[in-house]
Amino acid sequence: MFQQLAPLLKKRSFVLICTGLDDDRIRVNIIPKATGKDTEQDAPLLQPLTVEGEPLQLDEELPEALKSYTVTHQSIQEAVDATKKQMADAKAAADRKTKADAEARKNKQSTKAPTPAQAKANAAGPAAPPSLFDAPDTTATEDDDKEESADDTNDETEVSEG
Repeated sequence: MFQQLAPLLKKRSFVLICTGLDDDRIRVNIIPKATGKDTEQDAPLLQPLTVEGEPLQLDEELPEALKSYTVTHQSIQEAVDATKKQMADAKAAADRKTKADAEARKNKQSTKAPTPAQAKANAAGPAAPPSLFDAPDTTATEDDDKEESADDTNDETEVSEG
């Protein structure tokens, strides 16, 4: 009996309960104990094995029932482990994609197209420094010309008197 349970005992503990029933019958419960690492996916691994029978019948049939239970339990354990690995791989891939997307957004923002105002300024190029030939317009208005004429006349008059 314990040879059949030995492979299962490597992963978790089991509680063995034997109960005497009426008419010399015995009920044997083999209950897997939850570990601290169990998740929802491990629920099938916590299903107990319950058998009932007369002592002689249990002596003959219990080892085979335990062997079948162990094979089924190990098969479920492998399926659960594979599912957990797939979930972990999928999460890691999603995390890598999220990180790559964030990096791409960051790079896109740093090389973002300029605004229309920036594009206009860039198209015009940098402002050229003023040259000597680009002097401000100093043309006089008509009022300025009249005042200058009057001043010129007064200057000439003073010269002729003296």
